[in-house]
Amino acid sequence: MQIGDTVHFVDQRRQQHNALLTAVHDGGQGLPNPAVNLVYVSEDETKTDPYGRQVERKTSVVHKSNQSAQGMFWE
Repeated sequence: MQIGDTVHFVDQRRQQHNALLTAVHDGGQGLPNPAVNLVYVSEDETKTDPYGRQVERKTSVVHKSNQSAQGMFWE
């Protein structure tokens, strides 16, 4: 995984979003499923600004294999 890669992010409502990685927290070890920071386009149509639809940011998101909850992970 590296900055600029795309992943699927599953939010707390179990909605899936296409997301772009902005940071990878693997300590330079090349771990296969590190925690990541990511950004995705908001699903909320009211969240707009002069640039278009606003983006949502999530930090320290774990991989699906490391998450026991049904959301808040990347895959």
